[in-house]
Amino acid sequence: MTLETRALERAFRYTASTWSTRARSIPPKKFRDLYTPPTPSSPTPRSRGPENKDGKLVYTFRRPVGTKGAAPVIDW
Repeated sequence: MTLETRALERAFRYTASTWSTRARSIPPKKFRDLYTPPTPSSPTPRSRGPENKDGKLVYTFRRPVGTKGAAPVIDW
């Protein structure tokens, strides 16, 4: 019996968008900062994951729920 290893594809989800990559050189927080920039009405999204879904490592980014300038109501 031979043991086989392979790198899983990574997927990043934010709202209705999904990006996939096999590159391991970009950490999830850096990816979040590049693709989900904060706006005055939406602070930096929180990350969750990775979760193994269909052979991919899926990281999910969500905006904190709450009001502008206040602490988020939901914090993972």
